[in-house]
Amino acid sequence: MPLNITVKLKLYNLSQYVSLIASILGNADIKSALLVNVENGFPFPNVRYNIYRGINSYYLDLRPDLYIVNMESTTVQQFFHIISLNFDYNPRAKFIFIGNGGRELITQLSKRFITDVEILNSNPAFPDKNTKKFLMDKYNIAKNKSNITVCYYFSPPYDIVGSSPGDPMGLKPDLVHTIFDKMNLTATFVQNKYQNVRTKTHLYLLNKGCDMIDITIQKNIGAIDFIQHINDDFMIWLIPECGSVPQWKYPFRVFSQSIWIMIFMTLILISLIWLCSHRINSIKFDNSLMLMITRCLIIIRVAIDQPVRFKLNNFSTIFLLSFTLLCMVILNLIYKSMITSIFQRKDIADDGISSFEDLMNHSYNLVLSNNRRKKLEKLFPSLEHYPEERIFTELDYPDVDTWLMFAAASENTAAYRPQWSFNYFFEKLHRNGNRMRPLIDKSYRFMHGFLYLKGHPVISRFSSMIIRMSDFGFTKHLLSKYDTRIREISIRNSKTFNADDVIGPLTIWVAGCCLALITFLVEISIPQFQSFFRIAMRKMKRSLENSQL
Repeated sequence: MPLNITVKLKLYNLSQYVSLIASILGNADIKSALLVNVENGFPFPNVRYNIYRGINSYYLDLRPDLYIVNMESTTVQQFFHIISLNFDYNPRAKFIFIGNGGRELITQLSKRFITDVEILNSNPAFPDKNTKKFLMDKYNIAKNKSNITVCYYFSPPYDIVGSSPGDPMGLKPDLVHTIFDKMNLTATFVQNKYQNVRTKTHLYLLNKGCDMIDITIQKNIGAIDFIQHINDDFMIWLIPECGSVPQWKYPFRVFSQSIWIMIFMTLILISLIWLCSHRINSIKFDNSLMLMITRCLIIIRVAIDQPVRFKLNNFSTIFLLSFTLLCMVILNLIYKSMITSIFQRKDIADDGISSFEDLMNHSYNLVLSNNRRKKLEKLFPSLEHYPEERIFTELDYPDVDTWLMFAAASENTAAYRPQWSFNYFFEKLHRNGNRMRPLIDKSYRFMHGFLYLKGHPVISRFSSMIIRMSDFGFTKHLLSKYDTRIREISIRNSKTFNADDVIGPLTIWVAGCCLALITFLVEISIPQFQSFFRIAMRKMKRSLENSQL
């Protein structure tokens, strides 16, 4: 009876040897593995989306049971630097070192971890296998990121995709057989007919089917390689309602009337604080009004990621600025990521549309690439009878984002593109019983299912701040509170925030204004407080200058 093995992979840019081990892990005692190779200098996975979706990158993390280290290109300092930045400490961890540089690393490990070490190398002066228990010292690996898992279910014997049976992707056969013997595995090498190194494994798996292949071997393995091996029957239909709303009206449609009154009253309170502050400090009224306007412009410039320089001369300004920016970040995050989209997003099975015949009956136009059209005609013969005047291909609109924008601006138009959302992958694979099952935490799925245009309402850009917040788990916690507020909308039927939708961010803002007001009253009643502020700011400035030297 085949034994199903679960292997968690934490991937970097890998060399030939380490990428092989990534593909053939089959030890039942090992539940997760970390592959370390810094030859190319950039850690994985760092998933990036360069398509106007508000969030374009995020970092993933594991807590591995097995570390496989290529010591031919990884120094001891590099290894500890990687794991100290990215991984939680695991007292059950085991290490496999490939190469001749493992002796120093074992010495360092003895000071930091309890672990078993297995060494694979070709140097006769160094043992092939050493197992030793180490004492844990005061050192721990940093715990600073969220957990995410990509699982593969393997069952031997394995099919391996390589360049040729004798030289799979340039790997040395003796090392291949050594590793297989160590793990009691058998494998069949399959010659690949595609020549392009970057695409041949993808094409092979798409042609053969993801449930018929176990192992892939590439010189460089990226995060996308482990979410892309899916047949071409995943699709999403974007069927937006027609309706044009001028962009200048977008921000005014976001909040309800009661919230606009609250914002207006809060702005009056802010203006009075700043006016009184500068008035008491013997500054002319005209100058104080200009300073108030300048500070409002500062907040706007920071919100749209523009460089800004300004001086802070009291604590109340710091509180006011920081709480206002925090409120804006949260509002933007909620609005962009969970509440709304410029497009109305529907699956092909929704609203009675489950085939091309249904689309024809509803008189929809189609936007799809010419290459996709040929594949779809094989899967859906009814597409051949679709009126030619209602099909727009890549010859008319060569860019995917252009198709979607065209569909959003056109009446009764459906846009086709592959669905790369992880939840679709998991549900499809789980339903078909395939062995390769990508799993992902539900809280991350919002990043893959919504489409945005430039100039999206509320704030045009805040992606860099959101990414930093995501690194510390803030966005995951925040978005979990708004799961029930996801609504499908169109350009014409946009979402409007009510008080119960944004009570959290606005509470933060009002609390910041109140704190700024209290601090301001303390500042004008205790003159020494201003002196303390100036001293603190001078020390902070001096420390920053020293750190830059």
